[in-house]
Amino acid sequence: MSDQHEHTEFLKHCLRYDTSSERDQMLRDLVRLQHESRIFRLASYWMVGLLVPAAAALAGSDFLLGNLSRHVQGEILNLLMAIVLGLTVCLVTISILRYLLRQKLQRQRKKCREFVKKVLAERLEPKSSAPPSAH
Repeated sequence: MSDQHEHTEFLKHCLRYDTSSERDQMLRDLVRLQHESRIFRLASYWMVGLLVPAAAALAGSDFLLGNLSRHVQGEILNLLMAIVLGLTVCLVTISILRYLLRQKLQRQRKKCREFVKKVLAERLEPKSSAPPSAH
């Protein structure tokens, strides 16, 4: 478990001590962003998992396609290049979106920290403002 994930779980735990509707919305947003972050992370793993064999097939195409006619070789090479290019574009796009989502999650964590600080300050501040008497 990463430090960021642990931080988010701790914030979610702290948020559960309040019962306001503001807390409910913050918790929903935090859970949604965390879920979306997981989805984008898995999508990037899938893209890499598909890109590596496609790039390997393209790199070894001379060896793999040696017995085929030039026309068929050209068609297969074009197909492999299109696949590698498409997967590369998808991986770059997912990486950018993942970065932006991570930034959004960090902003949400900051909002949650501020909210938890406010709730703690309200609940833990002394009830009387009179200075303690000296004996």
